[in-house]
Amino acid sequence: MYIKMLCKQWTDDKIPVKRLEFLIGKSWESLSEDLKDKFDFDGEFLTNKRLEIERQKQLEKSEKAKQSADRRWKKPPETPKNKRKKESMRTHDKRTSESDAFLEDRSMKYEDEVEEEIVVETAVGKIESAKTNFEEIITVFNQVCNQLPQVLKLNDQRKAAINSRIKEHGLETVGKALQMVADSDFLNGANQSGWKASFDWIFKPTNFNKIIEGNYGNRTSSNAKSDSNLKQSANDAVDAMFGVSK
Repeated sequence: MYIKMLCKQWTDDKIPVKRLEFLIGKSWESLSEDLKDKFDFDGEFLTNKRLEIERQKQLEKSEKAKQSADRRWKKPPETPKNKRKKESMRTHDKRTSESDAFLEDRSMKYEDEVEEEIVVETAVGKIESAKTNFEEIITVFNQVCNQLPQVLKLNDQRKAAINSRIKEHGLETVGKALQMVADSDFLNGANQSGWKASFDWIFKPTNFNKIIEGNYGNRTSSNAKSDSNLKQSANDAVDAMFGVSK
């Protein structure tokens, strides 16, 4: 439910409370207090402040990319001298004129393609690969594994790690692994040194295999976290995001 609400806000800016039951099957009044605390409610719309900050960053990044493309492909103003030269070329060499027109047409088409790509990326809030939704996976990690160091930058090394684990185990297993990390007291700092697992540590192949094999699971029920309701809400969110079947 939580991830569905975040995705709705990412694409539509705000979540209409009257559409909440249609979106997740529950009304605002029936949601848990833990889930309600993650959203601001103005009487008509719901908003997650942290997600809105990230969404604005992506929009600003896309706008800068568009401005860069405009500067790169914008043609300089035509001077009288250039105009006379172009007219002379058209008069004396028709073939060269047709070639110029062809190249100009190709340049305009390329510019249109660049602008169209930027507009599409802005609309869906993504700058990266369409095959793997890196930004959404990072958002899920930050929200579900919220006791661990948060990921602030998505670089090529992290993209490669995500792709490798998905290729090896599948997207569903990646979702289950994040659930297991969120459930593990040891990985969340309940150890002698207070060490906590990081995103990069989790997605290393050896560590990832140990996680999904249950090596870091809690050994006794007495070690269970006190915020079990919040943890179950996180698990349900990952299920909805990754399509995990129970």
